[in-house]
Amino acid sequence: MKRRRPSSASLLAVACLGIGLLSPTWAEREPTADASGGAAEALPRPALNHLYVVLDAETFAALRDSPWVERALARPDAGLPHFQQPTDDSDRLFLRGRNTYLEFFAPGNRFGEPVGKAGIAMGLDAAADLEALEQAWRAAYGADVRHSEVKFGRTDPLVPWYDAIQVDATSDNPRLVLWAMTGRNSCPGCREMPGQSPAPAEPTHWPCDGRMAGISRTSWG
Repeated sequence: MKRRRPSSASLLAVACLGIGLLSPTWAEREPTADASGGAAEALPRPALNHLYVVLDAETFAALRDSPWVERALARPDAGLPHFQQPTDDSDRLFLRGRNTYLEFFAPGNRFGEPVGKAGIAMGLDAAADLEALEQAWRAAYGADVRHSEVKFGRTDPLVPWYDAIQVDATSDNPRLVLWAMTGRNSCPGCREMPGQSPAPAEPTHWPCDGRMAGISRTSWG
């Protein structure tokens, strides 16, 4: 297979993302003020879980086939179930770090996301933190906030995988979507995904132990 030479602009963008996002992140709590101006219970501060971008066909192919990206950042993979190397037919690929990961989509992807759209997923380790954030969002945005319970589709029967909240007004726009999530501990046989670069073709562990603040234990793509 002939490798395409990636453009300098696309590789510079990937490098900047890699430096910024394939590095450790931690969830914290930040103080808030109640209606009277006094101190209120601190809201959780989510950590970055992952970011996705929908690329044009040329940039996606250049990223997929670039030996430089594999050497400098990570070996691209096509996600679950085996984290295999992306092929010409792949509509998405992942670059994984120790605490976060990047997901890139091709045009005509399985989710119908348009070229140029980006998404930011925030992670929280505790269900109580997600609930607190959901309450704050509902106070600000009302009924436009949606809570989703996602099940792991590779088990029989299906089991709860993670919970997510989002503001629906942002989910369908063509530019940016933002959501927050926390994982469940009920996925049978949950195993830790090692934070290696490049990642092994067959990860030693499955990514579902409930921790969503980084991909050391949440590489669920």
